[in-house]
Amino acid sequence: MLLATLLMQLHTAAPTITDNTDRQVLEAFLEHVEGAERYCTREEMAKFAAQPEDIVWQGVKYIRLALVAYRLTEQPEYLDTFVRRMDTLCDLLTEGEDGYLGWYGLPYDLFQDPEHPNRKTDVILTSFFVTGVMAEFANTVKDNPTLHDRFGDAAKRY
Repeated sequence: MLLATLLMQLHTAAPTITDNTDRQVLEAFLEHVEGAERYCTREEMAKFAAQPEDIVWQGVKYIRLALVAYRLTEQPEYLDTFVRRMDTLCDLLTEGEDGYLGWYGLPYDLFQDPEHPNRKTDVILTSFFVTGVMAEFANTVKDNPTLHDRFGDAAKRY
């Protein structure tokens, strides 16, 4: 029931939780959001960035949890969490030889150049995926004047 409600209302208002089971699911999810903090430190994000695909498959998923928590609760503290986590990841961007920022690291073995297995690269999938989550945050802030005062600078930066 909660999932169906979430999917229907994800881009509008927070769902109204009236069912005790849904409340338990929500509370467990919010505990998971808090528990994910240990994966969002600079040290952990640097581990993900060392192999940029890990940002997509792990790192940004922990960041996005806070955005989903905001949508479920409309508590702006979760957007604070999102910004803090996203900024931690963005602090790891480095400038490549082409002059563009990216998360340069070793791609998965499957994608490595056999002639240059230690060549670090900026995996474009990572940039697209992170940009999508940033845009999701920016749209959330844009649509709410109250949030814009508090998070407008972060949304513009992203």
